[in-house]
Amino acid sequence: MRIWKSPFVDLGVETGAYAAGDALGSKGSFSGVPEHGYIVGVVVQDRDKEHPVFDIVFFDNDDIGGTTDNAAFAPTDAELAFSAGSIRVSDYIDFNTNALGMVSDVRVPFWAREGSLYFQCAIRAAHTFTAVTDLQITVYIEVP
Repeated sequence: MRIWKSPFVDLGVETGAYAAGDALGSKGSFSGVPEHGYIVGVVVQDRDKEHPVFDIVFFDNDDIGGTTDNAAFAPTDAELAFSAGSIRVSDYIDFNTNALGMVSDVRVPFWAREGSLYFQCAIRAAHTFTAVTDLQITVYIEVP
């Protein structure tokens, strides 16, 4: 077994109020991922200490339309059929001017047919971002 780590991907979140269930950023992807494996961890760089609670919903296929940032996240039934699962980020460790969120007790199987693993984030509780946030995420993948 080996662990593969993706580069950090920026979520593209803007300032303003988000309602529970809104998309947090637009659809994104991790490229160059192994063809299949298990997502075993996620790290979030929260450069503005905003601490949003959100789900990262993973998709095996790029055919999902995605949701515009700060609009209600509403995947179709057909899009949800391509979901590999989701991971909730809710706990952060604060530093002086920034924070890290980390989830490491997961094992989400996936199949990345085209070398890319797609995702869309959805915020779980109403949240107002006071600055253009710098939220970035990376995934750790166990390769069998």
